[in-house]
Amino acid sequence: MTLGRGILGTVFIVLCPPSLLTIPMWEIDMDSKAGTIIWAVIALLNSALYAWFVSKVMQRSRTPETVPPEKPSESTQKATI
Repeated sequence: MTLGRGILGTVFIVLCPPSLLTIPMWEIDMDSKAGTIIWAVIALLNSALYAWFVSKVMQRSRTPETVPPEKPSESTQKATI
């Protein structure tokens, strides 16, 4: 295995984790009907994974992370007078 193929395989696994489901099915010909069904299921799982990830990112970006400033205490108000 060359370095380029190893890096490409790693990138592919990171971007499409459901593709790891094909490891136990390595004997199935990918050009057959069964192979097409397997890759269709993997595509749907990958789509669901990315939809979940994007919804969490959008949800996090919508929630305010800043805490509203507290009211000054009485001791602070007396010190400024």
